[in-house]
Amino acid sequence: MTLLCSLLLVCASVRGQAVEVVDIGHLGGGSSGLTGISPSGEWACGWSVAPSGLTHAVLFRVPTRQLIDLGPLNGASTSAIAVNDSG
Repeated sequence: MTLLCSLLLVCASVRGQAVEVVDIGHLGGGSSGLTGISPSGEWACGWSVAPSGLTHAVLFRVPTRQLIDLGPLNGASTSAIAVNDSG
């Protein structure tokens, strides 16, 4: 699942540049997915399953390869669907 998401991230951010496959990782629950990429290609957003089994909204910063956990909301699963250039 993570590799498929990584391919989505790379293909969507290609603008005449070399292609690089990036493993976005996950929060420990074994799977993650991307649902949005910022216009600049610097940020991506989506979800990742945490060890608790809840799905957490996440941001992925492409230049630093950092997966940022946005957490659940009041104990319920969350997912991010869009991101702007500010992250």
